[in-house]
Amino acid sequence: MPYKIIVADPSPSVQRTVQLAFPEPEFRLFPVEDGTALLEAAAEVRPDAVLLSLSLPGRDPGELGRLLRAREDLRRMTLVFFRGTFESQDVPSALPDNDGVFQKPFDSERLAAAVRELIEARAVPLTLPEEPVLPPGWTAGNGRGAKGAV
Repeated sequence: MPYKIIVADPSPSVQRTVQLAFPEPEFRLFPVEDGTALLEAAAEVRPDAVLLSLSLPGRDPGELGRLLRAREDLRRMTLVFFRGTFESQDVPSALPDNDGVFQKPFDSERLAAAVRELIEARAVPLTLPEEPVLPPGWTAGNGRGAKGAV
């Protein structure tokens, strides 16, 4: 199943660059151009990642990030921000819990590798069982192995 990524950026050239960096069938991209469309797409798509421009019109990107993170079904989503060369916003203090900030123009191969790694890291269960669950009568030390074992 492909990774679903929402690309929230008003620039057609950025959307095209991201589209080339995240090829099908491994990725499925959903481009949006404003904050309202982002929230609608997130509810419908349930993305594995959102790439969110700080210059996205319609709503404050920090607010959008907080709204996305507040949703239970999107808590494990990867959230990456794009920052323009001339944007004056103080990125660390103004943005919610994010997984990274990429400066435009960005290296598309590096972006794709980083996002893939972040998605895969978030896909790992938050907790693992402490002990394996074995069928009744089977224990790790009683010498009984898999069915049919001698």
